[in-house]
Amino acid sequence: MSTRSFSKWAAIAVLMVAVGVVGWADIESDTDPVAFSMPDFGGVIAFDVSLTPVPPLSYDIAAQLSLDARLGWFSLSSETQFSLSGFEFERLILGAALGAIMLTERLDFDPLFAWNQLGMDVEFLGIALGVDLILADISTAPPSVYSMAGILEFETSFDFGVSVLSLTGFGATDLLESHQASATPLAADLLGLLDHVDGLCVDEEAPNPTILPGFYFEEQDLQFSFSALGLLVSSTTEFSWTGISRQTIEFGFQFADPQIAFLLALSLDIPIAVDEIVLLVDLQVFPVRFTSHTVFAAPLPPTLLPIQFESQRFGLGMEFLGALWTTVLDFDSTFLFERLQIGIEAEIGPAMITSLTTFAAAGFQEQCLRANVTFSGITLSTSVRFDMSGLVELAFGFALSF
Repeated sequence: MSTRSFSKWAAIAVLMVAVGVVGWADIESDTDPVAFSMPDFGGVIAFDVSLTPVPPLSYDIAAQLSLDARLGWFSLSSETQFSLSGFEFERLILGAALGAIMLTERLDFDPLFAWNQLGMDVEFLGIALGVDLILADISTAPPSVYSMAGILEFETSFDFGVSVLSLTGFGATDLLESHQASATPLAADLLGLLDHVDGLCVDEEAPNPTILPGFYFEEQDLQFSFSALGLLVSSTTEFSWTGISRQTIEFGFQFADPQIAFLLALSLDIPIAVDEIVLLVDLQVFPVRFTSHTVFAAPLPPTLLPIQFESQRFGLGMEFLGALWTTVLDFDSTFLFERLQIGIEAEIGPAMITSLTTFAAAGFQEQCLRANVTFSGITLSTSVRFDMSGLVELAFGFALSF
């Protein structure tokens, strides 16, 4: 049986099992035919078109059709991309919510079969367990080379501020990034302002884990964090098949009035060598928020100094005249000006307008404008990016909720 046939029949089998389980549950729990009610149904369908200039006088035109729908316990998500060359990409995600159990099946074609992920997540008593089985094409050029991988997830948190996360990969690495987690979870929370500005004109999604040949143990990430009583502490240990490969420790304090946090993050490579030191200050006094992010890193190539200044970022955000104004200032390793970002977000009636202006050391670098209007379940959107040379990208589309 071919790999594509196997993926297709695996998806069908998952849906048949889900339908059988839910059907049996409905019969057992509702024997009165008069009590039948229509399941919840809804979703969003969207269509977007983007134009990117191709020198000297041409354009690369791409279109994306997206669908997110739910019918009771069943959900479906589809994303299809086309260009002037034809079909480019398809992602299909099927889901079944069976009480405390969530089943998902994901298929990617790029444009040939590239990824099949079957997942099961169980949540009970505040504990979340997950298992993912992946079949992926790991080749960079024809012919296709397929490999299998497995990921085990464990996550829980307690009322007194303790959280635990464990990710185990067999044939897979880069687990924290694909789990939308971070080796510095407390720093990630305090960097909300800087991350918000960085994402104003970029739609990013969690990357896939890296799939390696062979179904062998590759990575284990074990994370503990504590955030209570004004104390911030976390520890993230990364294991490989040779043992501990990296250790990241966070320690800081947080005060409520005014709301201010100080955090130190230390990353160590094994054998013991300081790889990175991060200093964070986050101050929030309504309506103003200020963040300072200082990074010291091991030099490449190595020098006599084990650690040296790497970068500095300052972020400032405030609400003024009904709009959110944000500014991020970056300095490089020589503490010279590198980049300035100025963001403005305003909501005017049914319209949302976003502007992000970027300056580099040489002057103006790029301007991004976004706008969307929502009425009667319909959202119209448009965005444009341009620099000193002219248009970088133009996009427009609509979304219909039902």
